[in-house]
Amino acid sequence: MSKTQTAVEQLHALKEEYAAKQAEILGGVISELKEELKAAKAEVARIEAEIADLTGKPTDEKSHGRRLKPLEQGSEEWSKVENQIKIILKNYKDGLNGKAIATKLGLTAPNEIKRIQPVIHATTRREGKGVSTRFLL
Repeated sequence: MSKTQTAVEQLHALKEEYAAKQAEILGGVISELKEELKAAKAEVARIEAEIADLTGKPTDEKSHGRRLKPLEQGSEEWSKVENQIKIILKNYKDGLNGKAIATKLGLTAPNEIKRIQPVIHATTRREGKGVSTRFLL
């Protein structure tokens, strides 16, 4: 019986050794992949910066996670958006909701829509509450 016990113990020892080796190898592979990912992200950022320098505009304009600087009242961009809103609403006598106005302006990202809300509120009058709010000239 002692031979089977020692054989079972050896088997358990080998399994533990195998599991430890596997974890060590897996940890090494994961750390190498993380380093490669970090290098790739740095390369993408470098290329995006180069594109931005060449074109004069940021490459991630429509990023959903990026915080956008709020529009300042009286700025050129504010006036441009305000004029576009007036032109759009002239064609819709019953008004539009904020999302529809943003879509007509070509804005789809939530942060872009939120950025023009102050312009919409300052330019238009409101009718309704909640989801059914309509903005009119």
